[in-house]
Amino acid sequence: MLYFGSIVAVLAILSTEVPFPREEYVGKLIRNIKVFDQDGNESFILELIEGKPTIISPIYTNCPSFCSMITAKLIQLLGEGLGKGLGKDFKIITFSFDRRDSKDDLKKFQMRWNIDGRSWVVVGTNLQEDIASFLESFDYKIEEDKETGEIYHPNVVIVVDGSGRVARFLHIFRISERDLALAISEAKGLSPYLLIYRYNRFYGRYEVSSYFIGGVFLFLFFALLTMGILLPRLFRIRK
Repeated sequence: MLYFGSIVAVLAILSTEVPFPREEYVGKLIRNIKVFDQDGNESFILELIEGKPTIISPIYTNCPSFCSMITAKLIQLLGEGLGKGLGKDFKIITFSFDRRDSKDDLKKFQMRWNIDGRSWVVVGTNLQEDIASFLESFDYKIEEDKETGEIYHPNVVIVVDGSGRVARFLHIFRISERDLALAISEAKGLSPYLLIYRYNRFYGRYEVSSYFIGGVFLFLFFALLTMGILLPRLFRIRK
């Protein structure tokens, strides 16, 4: 399992042809396009968010490589305890950016990964202009190989708040359950842990804040200094 995870990490780092979304798109509202689900039911994408923080996972169902790994990694992260809040505290939208994906393709993808279709939905659209405008609204770039039909894309999930504004971009193969939980909390505006962790834009994940580390060392320094001053005085008083 560790060996497989290492291979995925190396492959993910090597697949850098398509740039990571830019940080200046944080806070921007995603485009409210009309999409259909595996049953052909249509709705606007902001309706699917239902006022809850939402993880948007762009993929396409016939992807020969990373899309399956992205979905598998999400399932792995949910299985580590975070999944208890799925549907209640946050939602997931898997969005197909391939205009060729039909409702049957979405249904097969949903069944393959045992996605419930309620707290985690799989949607798409056959309108290329809507796909383009939606992806552009959070700076997600794709490139299609005209010969093979393969679509190159960044390995990223987008966490939006309950109104549909971008809260964080996360590199799916570099994050842990903690990173996803922090991004969801940040999308809610409720995360005291952000005093400890800071978001690293380069790696697309959270790290322990250098300010927090510095604060801890400063506290220990003054605590030891205070003890060094007071303890000798206490011993003299006792004598």
